[in-house]
Amino acid sequence: MAISIKIVTSFALAALTSALVSCGGNAQKAPIDNINLEDTTAVESFGFTKKDSFSGSIYVNASSYADWQYIDLENAEITSVKVGEAAPEKWNFAVHRFDVKTNGGAGFETDFDDLSKVADIQSVESLDFTADATVSDKIIMDMSDMMQGKVKYAEDSYNPCISKWMDMNMKNMPPEFNLSDKVYLLRTAEGKIYGLHFKNYVNKSNKLGYLTIDYITKQ
Repeated sequence: MAISIKIVTSFALAALTSALVSCGGNAQKAPIDNINLEDTTAVESFGFTKKDSFSGSIYVNASSYADWQYIDLENAEITSVKVGEAAPEKWNFAVHRFDVKTNGGAGFETDFDDLSKVADIQSVESLDFTADATVSDKIIMDMSDMMQGKVKYAEDSYNPCISKWMDMNMKNMPPEFNLSDKVYLLRTAEGKIYGLHFKNYVNKSNKLGYLTIDYITKQ
């Protein structure tokens, strides 16, 4: 993948960073201070916890700007790959910090926050799914020179719909992080439908990028 570097002024940087993880929409306020850290996952628990054969939870360390975490829902596997390097052979969606992309699939934002309601959807064919787009100003690879107005981006795929699960407001410091609390539908390239509910984004030490994602397969 191509790497691009954008130079922005210090005034514009906060607004730019705010837009990186937001596609609009109404988000439910959920700053870090409101997250119960006792409910978050420990480092050794990363991976899948299956509730049954078609649902469960995924605990992902997506804290690094340098890596994508590729998630294979069929085989319950997570593979970490450097940004710009080849993806694994099998995966359904991937997360990079708060960014999301799919493997030739598409996403849809529902109006509910209960995964069990995925089963009540009568016709997914009538839903307006959003495919990935290639972007060069969303996937941050390096924030080390942010105070000097330098942010390094990677050119990569990005799903603007599923990525709405998180909105980061940088107007005031420290930043405010807002979860949409919506269930998102992932339609794979093969046409299979999964419900995804992004529940958390910090670990027990209050560090960002540690995601809890509940999922369900539409039967």
